[in-house]
Amino acid sequence: MTNLRSRPLRVAALAALLAFPACRADDGGEPRAAGDSVADGPPEPGGTAIIAELSDMSKPMPLIFDSSLDGDLMDVMFMGLTRGAWRDGRLVYLTADESPMAAARRWELTGPDSASIRYHLRSDLVWSDGRPITAHDVKWTYDMVENPAVASPRIDYMEHIDSVRVENDSTVTFHFVRRMPGMLFFSGLPIAPRHAFEGSDPAQVRTHPRMLNPAGGNLPVSGAFMIGSWSQGERVVLVPNPRFSPRPHLEQIVIRVVPEQTTRLVELQTGSVDFTRPVPPDQVEPL
Repeated sequence: MTNLRSRPLRVAALAALLAFPACRADDGGEPRAAGDSVADGPPEPGGTAIIAELSDMSKPMPLIFDSSLDGDLMDVMFMGLTRGAWRDGRLVYLTADESPMAAARRWELTGPDSASIRYHLRSDLVWSDGRPITAHDVKWTYDMVENPAVASPRIDYMEHIDSVRVENDSTVTFHFVRRMPGMLFFSGLPIAPRHAFEGSDPAQVRTHPRMLNPAGGNLPVSGAFMIGSWSQGERVVLVPNPRFSPRPHLEQIVIRVVPEQTTRLVELQTGSVDFTRPVPPDQVEPL
């Protein structure tokens, strides 16, 4: 069964980067890691955050992501109906009034024994290519997750969901097999762009042209960042989605592939990167 806590923890880590103070430039005008030299205070617009990762992204798509990095990309590239967050030591689900990464303005329990959730989406949302985001995208996402041909790592979610019904473009209802504590979680998958993949063979989603080359706007996103460029095995550069509001403070997030743990830690110590993981327990004190 999927760990209910893992995704919100990743959200917290990436949320910190979204608010990262602007990184300064050295005398040659090249961005460098902020390190200890960035003053406390409100974030300034501009700058680059640099992340060192063990491995490259592989499947940056809500239906099929399964690695830690791909999961982190989901958290900044694709909106869900709600947004998981930790507050006062507990998991909460934020709506659009509380988080710009949540697509639903409100939700309510409905039906017999309150075993259904009706979501009311914002009507002003668009994908990065300008197409509207609607309840039909939500239903299509779950239909694809349920399709065995897709082989989604999240197909177990559908064990709890009886059906997903579109009432209109901005209203969608999840009918669960029974009322349960995880209803908000299981209805909170990142929403995939139906128009970009509909009509393609579900079994070929991993080799779809938009997946093989997701950079430069080829893969429509709804979140704060999109893939600007991708040098496979080397780096991924994320840039702000021009249709997302509010615009992120950062001009880009550079994710460098650094397989060697020692190298990642050295680069963190020297300020060549701003963030890395995992950090072995015996390295916490010296860092």
